[in-house]
Amino acid sequence: QTAPVLTLSPTSQSRCLNDSVTFKVSASGTQPITYQWQNTSGNLQGSVPMAYTTVGSASSVNTGTSYPTPYGNYYWGGKNQFIIRASELSAAGIGIGDIQSLAFDVVNANNCPSLVDFTIKIGFTSDSVLTSAWESGLTTVFNSSNYQPTVGWNTHAFQSAVSWNGTDNLIIETCFNNSSYLGSGNASINLTTTSYNSTHEYHADNATVCSVTSGGYLYAKRPVVKLLTGSETSNYYINA
Repeated sequence: QTAPVLTLSPTSQSRCLNDSVTFKVSASGTQPITYQWQNTSGNLQGSVPMAYTTVGSASSVNTGTSYPTPYGNYYWGGKNQFIIRASELSAAGIGIGDIQSLAFDVVNANNCPSLVDFTIKIGFTSDSVLTSAWESGLTTVFNSSNYQPTVGWNTHAFQSAVSWNGTDNLIIETCFNNSSYLGSGNASINLTTTSYNSTHEYHADNATVCSVTSGGYLYAKRPVVKLLTGSETSNYYINA
């Protein structure tokens, strides 16, 4: 681990009475890094620090030939969309702000090989359940030309953070497309049961899995995920 080092320090500013002022600070080092603003009277309320939060509790595990799983080569390719309701994010303690990464918890890699063009997209929606229609308007946050899942938490750091407004539901899409399959080629992951269809999944032995616009299967369960939320830059806002 690397100790935090300030890379941006707050600077003194002068403002008139009733004007607002913003101070910023950021640091490098092993994440998550937390911040605490203080004045001569003690601690102040700052912005949301970076923190890891697990959403969902493990209630089942898929096999090397069953679904859903983001890492599944029992067929050539696999496309998944998972929805996490805003109420679930809030109940887990996640507040308004940035999402920096996500992780899936692999219990057994089985025969899962490297996954070609493994991509994660993120989006937000007012829809509260997934249907046979694929959610659109998502943003690519992670891509690996060949991703090899391993036992334990598989963390995918985003190319750039996405910002959650505290009210929309979160959509996570994963996809890859190999040109062959393996028996027991699905990595087994921890899944959490939901009371609604929280996964839309499609798998096939062809080269166009990620561009599919129809078809698939619905599940009332989805992967347990671990999210890194908050910001590397902490802001404090005060009115004079």
